[in-house]
Amino acid sequence: SVLAVGEKLEAHWADVIRRLPEILFLQRPRYGYDSMQYTKSGAAPSSIRVFCPLQRRVRTVYHGPELKAHDINLSWDARTVLIGGGGFVSRVNIDGQDFKSITTGQSPAELPSGRIIFFDDAPGTSPCKSGAPRRLLFTVDRDGRHRKLVSANLTIDNHPQVTTDGRVVFARWDYGVNKDVFSRHGIWMQNPAGTALDLYFGNTILDPFAFYRPRQIPGRPELVCIFGSHQSNNAGLVGLIWNAAGAEAGDGIGFQRITHDTASIADVSTPQQFQDPYPLNEQLFLVSYAGHQDRPTGIYLLDRYGNRKCIFEPAETNLAAVFPQPLVPRRRPPVMPDRTAGTPGKLDDLSGRLLTDPDWSQRGTLLLQDVYRGLQPEIERGRVAYVAVMEQVPETRGRGGGMGLGAHFYVNRLIGLVPVEEDGSAHFEVPALRSLYFHVLDKDGKMLMTQGSDFHVMPGERRSCIGCHEERTSVQVTPRQDPAPIAAKKRPLRPELPPWGTRGIIEYESVVQPVFDKHCVCCHGGAKPEGRLDLSGDRTTVFNMSYMELVDKGLVHFTPGKGRTYMQLNADYDQQAPLSRGSVLSPLTRYLDDTDHIETRLTTEEKRRIFLWIDSNIPFYGHYDQDSPTVLSEGARATLKEVYDRRCAGCHDKADRPDTPGFLDYYSIHVHTGPRPGQWGITESGMRVRHLNLSHPERSAALQAPLAETADGWGLCGDEGVSPIFQDKTDPDYRQILEALQSGVVRRDEPGVFELLKPGEP
Repeated sequence: SVLAVGEKLEAHWADVIRRLPEILFLQRPRYGYDSMQYTKSGAAPSSIRVFCPLQRRVRTVYHGPELKAHDINLSWDARTVLIGGGGFVSRVNIDGQDFKSITTGQSPAELPSGRIIFFDDAPGTSPCKSGAPRRLLFTVDRDGRHRKLVSANLTIDNHPQVTTDGRVVFARWDYGVNKDVFSRHGIWMQNPAGTALDLYFGNTILDPFAFYRPRQIPGRPELVCIFGSHQSNNAGLVGLIWNAAGAEAGDGIGFQRITHDTASIADVSTPQQFQDPYPLNEQLFLVSYAGHQDRPTGIYLLDRYGNRKCIFEPAETNLAAVFPQPLVPRRRPPVMPDRTAGTPGKLDDLSGRLLTDPDWSQRGTLLLQDVYRGLQPEIERGRVAYVAVMEQVPETRGRGGGMGLGAHFYVNRLIGLVPVEEDGSAHFEVPALRSLYFHVLDKDGKMLMTQGSDFHVMPGERRSCIGCHEERTSVQVTPRQDPAPIAAKKRPLRPELPPWGTRGIIEYESVVQPVFDKHCVCCHGGAKPEGRLDLSGDRTTVFNMSYMELVDKGLVHFTPGKGRTYMQLNADYDQQAPLSRGSVLSPLTRYLDDTDHIETRLTTEEKRRIFLWIDSNIPFYGHYDQDSPTVLSEGARATLKEVYDRRCAGCHDKADRPDTPGFLDYYSIHVHTGPRPGQWGITESGMRVRHLNLSHPERSAALQAPLAETADGWGLCGDEGVSPIFQDKTDPDYRQILEALQSGVVRRDEPGVFELLKPGEP
């Protein structure tokens, strides 16, 4: 009968639970927290406790009425409990004695060497939170000395744990290189000293959005972790991941859900879902779980098929028993030698660093064996000429939006070009502890392939890769009979900054606009630009005319945003195909290469400037303190909207409106932001951004297109055979638009990075 089966099942659970070792856990008030911003999380009073399954008893190891704890970890010998909470890393002996705060930080774990790894606030800001600090990995001695930085992410690294081979596995909020913000919460690995950083799994998986709290199953390659939402609590489903089939393998191949209670996308997780999984073996897991807001968060035993049984539950609903783990010694993994050199990584003034980098006092060396491995057959041998070493610069202040209309948050810097040998090899230096990525370029500087995620090297680190975008887990060995790469026989090159006067920073008005001023505006400028393409440096709101014309008209190929916050991508792939984006697909490139089109031929260096701007996803600004020098007042925007709604919307708000959109979404086309460029605070006027010239208002397309040709306008608006919207410049609405643009422009002194650098610097 069903009752008999139920009784047998309960007896089985009881027998399994009795055989469990003592379980260490943290008891504290239950609360929700932001999964990104929890460095100082914790709740008082907190207690470190031990549950004995055999006797069904609980004892307290340490209780602190003012202890604000968030998470705990047990040392290898099971004699010390490491505590994170309230912004501090602390430790206490398992007998409750010798409590001591070690350093600031969160989520500590003991390394095989006895040092402690954790994450902590770092200078700079996380772009996703518009002002909240970055979170990076650090290590420190047990007594708090010799603190060392071991990561260089631009957003957040957290949840570090140690695998059986001695490496560190952790969750990384990686916004990558011009990528989406929602599905980039994968699991990464590196050596304890910060070397050999590599993606383990799941940086572009769309469902689940995020992976949290990874721990390796004893004796197995799989990791158990939380499958969670974009934010909120590090709670969600419990699942397994493994990368034997690749770092982005699909559902059922690279990852498998153990529980199926809730969704694991969007921002829907709550503290009542599964948290803090700990694998006892490949079949059984300890986990914290409530399931309902009216129940306390207790300790559950979970099997691989999703069956669960409550082991311990606090007496009060608002309490949580979290981070359960067996109170037994564990085999200490091997100690990996620290092969870094120089002083421990330090974080200095980021604003000053932006103007002085690259810092070659701390550097690593890279050997690329054959760039064509991973590019063929799309890229034939002999086509690659350079590797562009690129840096994403940490945010110095919260900005709330991107550096342009492409989907990226960061200033982009070209550290320099590295020539590729005829066999596809390259040997070169890169600055340490920087967010780096590569473009693969042809001889003209057009990008053939780009890197989807950034990486760092540690001071003194030497790394090699087999090819461009190799499968990280595959075994690819150069045949013994092959000669050594040509580049390996030479000293490593040091890339040199380009001669832009911006220290390699791709600032549109300093790097790209001068090329258009020299070669293009003679035709594509003024009141009647050829092809109605204005490539002048005249101001629009937030950007300038040439930038908005090229982007809005689809003349440059880039990765756009979508929706009201245009920084959200409509595609997010690390493993992009060669020749799939950028300058090689941009219509503008054809004109730049056409010697009959441009009277004065562009130099190779000038074309490289434009190609690099396109291939770095069209950034505009050059530093994070740079606000829009020219914007429209609220009154001017209100005037424009009133005229637009009355005279223009009848045609231009139709689905097949005369002025067809290019690559931009509705809000990027039509909004005019306030004093700070970004994705919030936008105001809609109806007029398209590129239709309003704020330097020469009379040249604005919003005035020229509806103005009769006899009045020196374009004569574009109005049905065939019907008189133009504006017969001449005395039309009241023409005057109203012109006066709004003339009187409503707010100009401010906003120097770019070019002006901030001292004269004569590269």
